[in-house]
Amino acid sequence: MSRIATPSDLARTRQARLMLLWLQWRLSRLSTGEDAQERDFAAGLGLSPSQWSQHKAGKPLGPRLARQIEAARGQPAGWLDRPQEDSAAAPLRKLLEISPPDSLPATTQALAQALGIDPAAYARGLGLAESPTQAGFPSPAADHRIQRVDLNAELVQHEEATLLVRVRGESMRDVGIFDGNLLVVDKSLTPVHGDIVVAILDNEFTCKKLYCRDGLVKLQPANPDFPEIVPQEGQELRIWGVVTSTVTRFR
Repeated sequence: MSRIATPSDLARTRQARLMLLWLQWRLSRLSTGEDAQERDFAAGLGLSPSQWSQHKAGKPLGPRLARQIEAARGQPAGWLDRPQEDSAAAPLRKLLEISPPDSLPATTQALAQALGIDPAAYARGLGLAESPTQAGFPSPAADHRIQRVDLNAELVQHEEATLLVRVRGESMRDVGIFDGNLLVVDKSLTPVHGDIVVAILDNEFTCKKLYCRDGLVKLQPANPDFPEIVPQEGQELRIWGVVTSTVTRFR
């Protein structure tokens, strides 16, 4: 018996609502100082880590699995199928109230403005020459091979959990993050060693590279003029989000 395909609109709604559940769970755990590992969230849904990774990346949820997830998270049947804008998002908005100064949701219009592109043109997608270049230009012979690129799809994996954050200072200049850049920050990702993160230390935001090895956790700058940050006893360090991209304008 063949499986009925999930309609694309319903699949997108379920995936967005699933990410809302994940983000609510993760931020709630972090706010109380608990671990927020993806494997624990997956286990609570009755999913294996690999199943969770596939659905987090966009694999459609079938109706049976959708109902299973709703029951596991204490939501009524059909909750995952509803549009995003309802009172269920209120707990998430409350958890996101603490944000860095000069931050905003990573919408199409916000990214277009950050790049200096007309929002209508941005929404249509930009032309990308298929010929690879190394800080040069595509071959003229490749001019006819142009495809449209959706920059939102390239830069934003989880729209409901992603914000743009304006960075201040030069502590990360050696990885290409300069004063005034906009960072694309995904709050749904679990930070791992080597990630560039936005962290909160003693109620102050900072952008640094995360080091966590052999029981040692510290924040590393990408500029020799700045010291490493090693949390001391009594200090509270929280990872607010993972930086996935940076937006730089040259003119």
